[in-house]
Amino acid sequence: MTQTGTKKCGCPFIINIKENDDSLWYVIVICGRHNHNLANNLEDRSFTGRLDKGEHEVVVQMTKGIVKPRDI
Repeated sequence: MTQTGTKKCGCPFIINIKENDDSLWYVIVICGRHNHNLANNLEDRSFTGRLDKGEHEVVVQMTKGIVKPRDI
């Protein structure tokens, strides 16, 4: 299971999401309690600015094609 980084605030919330052999995804809530307010928007969250796999591949190909970073 991949663990992702979060802001460390001691929040007890734990959730496991996994795909089983039947190709179905299962969500298991270990602890559904938060010790903080939930975000009103996602603008300031780091994952919202990440590239998806397709976008990442375009950047890789442009970089290999010697495209200047400012033009990517």
